[in-house]
Amino acid sequence: MKESQQKKTGTGGKHIITVTDANLNEITERNKLVLIDFWNERCEYCRDLEPIIERLAADYLGRVAFGKLDVDKNRSTHIYFKVEAFPTLLILKNGKEVERIIGYVPREQIETALKKQLNIPDESEKANNMCSKTSGCKII
Repeated sequence: MKESQQKKTGTGGKHIITVTDANLNEITERNKLVLIDFWNERCEYCRDLEPIIERLAADYLGRVAFGKLDVDKNRSTHIYFKVEAFPTLLILKNGKEVERIIGYVPREQIETALKKQLNIPDESEKANNMCSKTSGCKII
């Protein structure tokens, strides 16, 4: 697929899988943790979120599979998951939905949800844990 076609279809990131009604089960069976971006071409916020998803896909390569599902072409899946607003990000663990993020959100919010599913402590959580072991430490 040419780069211009990739951008047009919303799958410009080389680490992003195109998710369809036909391959969803295969993708969730092959990958323990999957983030699926439900989007459509007319959605400005979907386009704005795309570079964030692409960077996260590169940063979490090998730990999280990232996919994009065009809701206009894959109605069965978006109806099955009851996705009504775009963009919507679903995080699936072992094929089951564990997190849902609706709308354009900052990278940090998506990353916090991913870290939770990967059991990676959040930076603020790390600071709280360190301070609880140290007398007199307070987080303000």
